[in-house]
Amino acid sequence: VKRVLYPHFLDIKAKKTIDLPYGQLPVLCVKGKTPTVLAQTNCINRFAAKKANLYPDDIIEACRAESVLDRIADLNSIRFYVETTDEGRNAIVSDLNKKLPSFLKDIENFIGKNPHDNGWIVSRSKTFADIAVFAKLHEMQSMGCQIFDFESPKRVQQLYSRTLADPKVVAFIKTRWQSLSFSPGSYNYHAPL
Repeated sequence: VKRVLYPHFLDIKAKKTIDLPYGQLPVLCVKGKTPTVLAQTNCINRFAAKKANLYPDDIIEACRAESVLDRIADLNSIRFYVETTDEGRNAIVSDLNKKLPSFLKDIENFIGKNPHDNGWIVSRSKTFADIAVFAKLHEMQSMGCQIFDFESPKRVQQLYSRTLADPKVVAFIKTRWQSLSFSPGSYNYHAPL
């Protein structure tokens, strides 16, 4: 896995050094008998989930998990990363903060409707949907969003804390944030563990 920063992406796109099926990131280059490039965030999420046994076997649970990915996409935070001014980023954070309560309520309802009543979103065990919600909330926190307050849904807070307690998640977060570099004076892109 290699993180590509925006200036490097522009160079890749201009020189066509990496196959970008849709002319954008992310892509995942998969080695094997027939090397292939997978494009789009949720396609890569599904691939990784299946490889890591985090994709539900049950078709209904899988569909419910997929719907969580679609709900996350409604938050559309990608604009934050291409915005070049603090004023523009502040406006994006403000917009995301307005969308966050309904998102948290929706995820809270999903957790409450899990027939296994175990604190995960859709299944007997952690799935890619749980990881995706955690990752989105962690990303939003790193951008300056207020992800939780005293009125926040408790099950979502517990899901977040439970996922953050996973040593593999902690290791990933440390690696991820160390790989980023931003200009001085920009936002603090390091969300606390």
